[in-house]
Amino acid sequence: MAIALVSLILIALVVLYFYLTKNYNYWQKRKVPCADGALPGVGHFWNLITMKTTFSECCRKIYNDNRDYSMVGVYNFRSPALMVLEPELVKTVMQTNFANFHENGFKIDPDLDPLLANNPFFTSGENWTTGRKHLTYAFSSMRLRILLESVKQVCEQFENYLDKKLSKIGKIELELKDLFARFTAQVVSGAGFGVDGMSFNEEKEKETFYTMGKLFLEPSGVNNIIFLFVFFLPSLGKIFRTPFLPKKTDRFFRTVIADVMEQRRTEKTPRNDFLQLMAEL
Repeated sequence: MAIALVSLILIALVVLYFYLTKNYNYWQKRKVPCADGALPGVGHFWNLITMKTTFSECCRKIYNDNRDYSMVGVYNFRSPALMVLEPELVKTVMQTNFANFHENGFKIDPDLDPLLANNPFFTSGENWTTGRKHLTYAFSSMRLRILLESVKQVCEQFENYLDKKLSKIGKIELELKDLFARFTAQVVSGAGFGVDGMSFNEEKEKETFYTMGKLFLEPSGVNNIIFLFVFFLPSLGKIFRTPFLPKKTDRFFRTVIADVMEQRRTEKTPRNDFLQLMAEL
């Protein structure tokens, strides 16, 4: 009985191993260089799963280890993926022959993340083409010059924020990552929505653009798991109904947009920000 049980376990393990690695000769068959270190079932992203590193750092390591090649094959869990390394080849994919490469590898469930579902970074096909046209117009040189005025105002607020801190004791020690996260959040609120994001107001830290951005962008165990479910294991994400954008953040931005648009309809005062541009398209 014990021998039969052990045999069944061994057979199950062998079958599982072959199932998890059956695609792991995909790039070798096509004579494409493949990165070393693929593990059964997780491919080249074990350190991402164990939260030892970020997705960007995983990609950077693969790039540094294979920079002598124009491209290198990797395994995104069980699925083969191609990392293009050579600048001219990147240009060919992203610009010259983009019509053949527009399909997006990452998709957002519109039922779980309606605010992000139409973002060009997560769309493909006709939806991507439409979004790209809007963004191309929105980021024309003329529009960027207009948005620059909002950025200049934030720079002045940034100076005032630092001056206020320095005026108390004459010297300060700041965490630069936190400091420029506040600056970036304030730029987004001003140039994007035409409102004061209150990111430089440390007395109002509950619901500001800075705290909302930090809520879903700052690395944490929960955020890493959500990232894995949404981008690498979407089938599990659907089962557990895992949204990429936290409900609190989703509600915050919906409220901001609704309030701003209602105010503009009432006052009939157009603004030179990104939200106004999107409303006019």
